[in-house]
Amino acid sequence: MRTGVLALVLLATACNRSDDGNGPGAAGNAAAPTFAGDAREAAATLALAASGPGGCSARWDGQPVTPQQVLERSSALIEQAIQQQGSVANLTEQTLPAIAVTAPAGLGFGCVDTYLAGIRRTGVQSILLALDGGGQAALADFTLSDVGAPPPSVVIALGGGGRLTWNGEAISLDAIPEHMRRLGAGGATEIEAPPGELELRPAREASFGQVHAALRAVRAAHFRAALLLPSVPPSRPLPPAAPVAPPAPPSPGNQTGPQP
Repeated sequence: MRTGVLALVLLATACNRSDDGNGPGAAGNAAAPTFAGDAREAAATLALAASGPGGCSARWDGQPVTPQQVLERSSALIEQAIQQQGSVANLTEQTLPAIAVTAPAGLGFGCVDTYLAGIRRTGVQSILLALDGGGQAALADFTLSDVGAPPPSVVIALGGGGRLTWNGEAISLDAIPEHMRRLGAGGATEIEAPPGELELRPAREASFGQVHAALRAVRAAHFRAALLLPSVPPSRPLPPAAPVAPPAPPSPGNQTGPQP
């Protein structure tokens, strides 16, 4: 699918988003609720593993696949959706396919990017990330900021070793809920905040489990996160870190050492 068609698919579905699927969903818990969007049915399942050549492999609905085959099968899902709806302009979030992505927590996001990049190129908008062994899936949308949508106001960057920043400020994973409360929704409502406000930017060195945990924290605050893959250039650089103020000079009464 050409880049121009990809942009049309992504922007058409962004404009045609409905409120369906944004209310409270099926069973979850108070700390990390499941929304209807997180519980949506996936058109296919991509299972990633740290095996095979380069320690990175994938299965599509149980069958081994290459990155090129993932692109082709995702493209076929999009083409089928367009045919069913009559045109690209008729596509909505509910009529576009979503793909479930499962992986072990320790899998590097460089491997994840190898396969998700092809899915994104076809115009698939949403993926459902889940850890191997079950547990709650978390919905993420591929970012639209590089195809004409406004850039996000908040960027959560994830690096290797669990490093995490919020608009350039180093924070811990446990601090995300408090930052989300300051941002707005804070879990006080059952309606999700509009998409595009917040963007997750994992580095290749980040782990799948780290990204999933951050995404769950964002979803718990009723925000819909955009996912920027490591292979996609960001629409704007990260804000510079706040400068560190130099220490104040000691007052004359507190000076140490020999006095005149």
